[in-house]
Amino acid sequence: PSNEKMFDIVKELNLKTTFWVGLSESYFKKTTNQESIELATNLIKSVTDKANSINCNVALYNHKGWFGNPLNQLDVINALPEYDLSMVYNFHHGHQDIDNFKTIAPKIVPYLSAVNLNGMKIGEKIYPLGKGDYEKEMITILKENGYNGPWGILGHVENTDVKII
Repeated sequence: PSNEKMFDIVKELNLKTTFWVGLSESYFKKTTNQESIELATNLIKSVTDKANSINCNVALYNHKGWFGNPLNQLDVINALPEYDLSMVYNFHHGHQDIDNFKTIAPKIVPYLSAVNLNGMKIGEKIYPLGKGDYEKEMITILKENGYNGPWGILGHVENTDVKII
């Protein structure tokens, strides 16, 4: 019901936007990779049909678990070639990609509609930009592969004013 209400409000206000869609890791428990692709593809197709009906788009949002893997998101995008899907890559949900980012980046850059930055350290999730060990290298890799933005910074902390930190 809350998702339907959101679509109704966007339609009523005649907003033209991109919905960032992430899927819960629990949605893919006890499924094979192929079953996960089918589940995700069916759900993304449904959400995209609804978004397109009000002249909006969908971007896949990496947030933990199977769907948080950008290579799995590419499988979903490739399974729906008739849709204009993009990806939002979030550094703060990409710590597992640090070691393989040089391989991942060229594959995802053609589909990126936004990249959200975060300080990147092995083992730490929420770290201020510029205080990590890997974000500068990862930004450089994205730029070298043709990504030119937009770049975002999420205030991904609780009980703290992000202007202060």
